[in-house]
Amino acid sequence: MRIVASAVWHQDRASPRLSFPNPGQTQTVWVPEYEVPREATLHLLWCPAYSEENGWDSQPSEIPLSQIVTGRVRRTRPAASPDRPLGTIQVQCEVSIDSRIPLLDCVQANAHAPPALAAPMPSSGAHVIWQNVRWCGTAAIGGFTYLCALSGEANVELILRRQGDGIVVNYAQTWVDGWSECAIGCWEIKDSMRQVIETHLNRAHVLHDHLSRC
Repeated sequence: MRIVASAVWHQDRASPRLSFPNPGQTQTVWVPEYEVPREATLHLLWCPAYSEENGWDSQPSEIPLSQIVTGRVRRTRPAASPDRPLGTIQVQCEVSIDSRIPLLDCVQANAHAPPALAAPMPSSGAHVIWQNVRWCGTAAIGGFTYLCALSGEANVELILRRQGDGIVVNYAQTWVDGWSECAIGCWEIKDSMRQVIETHLNRAHVLHDHLSRC
């Protein structure tokens, strides 16, 4: 299940109000132009405003609040005159929301599916990326483990679980130089790749929220 993880939902990022998008609503959202040439039905990641701007690694408690929103996405404004690489331009769109499901519910639904051994995780260069990690962090979330890493220009995020002696990844997201690819599925990690992931899990910084909630 392919996910658009780079959608921007919040204009007023300073607002503390948590307001989920709901089926039947139409909302404005900014999506990378390569994701929606004109109009398409997409699965969009929605995060609370703080983690949308700063990342889950700054506020891991917002991972369970994050949602998968499915709807028809239509451009309402063309891309502005580019002042940065083509793939990084966000275009204003209108999304007619058909459904919303908590991210972890969607992940859980795939947790016991037959592992997609023939289908690789997002990013064909994942093995090289993980071998060159310079920093990584981890947090326990709802029976799963969140693992994020920085490697060169790449930022990788996984939601995974242990299964026997192995590791199964149910959410994988890779950002490289303004492009992102993301999917929810069931990928069994084996052999050398598993050893690399295990090493980073053991060395990762334990993540804590930066924003206190009173």
